[in-house]
Amino acid sequence: MLSSPVTRSAQQPAESFQNDPYIATNPHSPAPLRIAVIAHSLYPIAEPYAGGLEKMTHLICDGLVDLGHEVLLYAHKDSKTKATLMPLLTEDEFDQLIGATGPQNLSMSREDLHSYLAYQMAMRDIIARDERGDIDIVHNHSLHHIPMMTGQAFGPRFFTTFHTPIFPTLHLALLTLSQGTSTQFTAVSEYQQQLFSEFVPSHVVYNGIDITSFTPNLEPIEEEVYFWCGRICPEKGTHLAMQYCKQANKKLIIAGPKSNEGYFNEQVEPLLQQDASLGKDKLFSYVGHLTNSEINQYLRQATAMLFTSTWDEPYGLTLAESLACGTPVLGFDAGASSEIITPETGIIVAKEDADAFVQGFNEIDILPPPNLTVMVGESLRPITT
Repeated sequence: MLSSPVTRSAQQPAESFQNDPYIATNPHSPAPLRIAVIAHSLYPIAEPYAGGLEKMTHLICDGLVDLGHEVLLYAHKDSKTKATLMPLLTEDEFDQLIGATGPQNLSMSREDLHSYLAYQMAMRDIIARDERGDIDIVHNHSLHHIPMMTGQAFGPRFFTTFHTPIFPTLHLALLTLSQGTSTQFTAVSEYQQQLFSEFVPSHVVYNGIDITSFTPNLEPIEEEVYFWCGRICPEKGTHLAMQYCKQANKKLIIAGPKSNEGYFNEQVEPLLQQDASLGKDKLFSYVGHLTNSEINQYLRQATAMLFTSTWDEPYGLTLAESLACGTPVLGFDAGASSEIITPETGIIVAKEDADAFVQGFNEIDILPPPNLTVMVGESLRPITT
């Protein structure tokens, strides 16, 4: 959040916002801002989302545009957004720039070099626009040290949101910024805030979802079936959800992108194949990488969503999405999960405690009827039908 109001310069015309319904009906709202948003470079900001970070960036940009702000989104060229898309350095452009082999004396991979150059170019463009008086605020979601370091040029007008653990490139920037910076930081949970507090202070601004894009089901579930949704990779523990359901003889629907093909082939696919041999008695169904509306349909018909992250989740967007559908959660106490899931909305057990998790299948059905709430920004809003 801002330490002091930031407004458009007096010279900047605002004719493009005169007919905006939000501005017109909210006389006390601040003047529209010109905002540059820097996304993670690897995946498009578009459905089906590669992960929660991409979804949050999409929601933030579209929400700001809906409020009448001018937004430039620096992101993958295939992104879909209401903002003005500023494509980051593409693979073809990168190949043309450095050649087929690239520099041989750099101790970094081609992927790392690509990200380095992409963010360097993006920040150069943003700084040039700022020098022309065309930028008010920069919001950084990149997970990379280049924007964090170069953002010093903007002082308190530069915000970084912490979405992840402290990866090596973030650590590099944090060590420097801990010596003094006027840039600002937000964390997506209290757990995340504490993680970064060793280096810089931050405000907690919880992730949010568009509740209107989910239709809750508050009626009894006809068939006991569980739903797991997320990136299929070791830290999300897909195979653990499958093992627990197999042990308890529970049906499980699995959705998400194969973010780690090796993990899918070695840990998930064998369980799917073993289960398929059971014919009509099989327990598992893998339904692929889904859109938001498809996730909604599966969630609202599930007895519970299973949350098996083995890393400490900075937030866990699927938790809020499950609650928005009227669906309780059975999951691990991992990172921020206990900030979102209460005893009224789910069951949280110790990480990788198989016995407690399997026992949770017996307890999830005896939760009181759904009277659920979902995190949106810094407030709790009740679900209504």
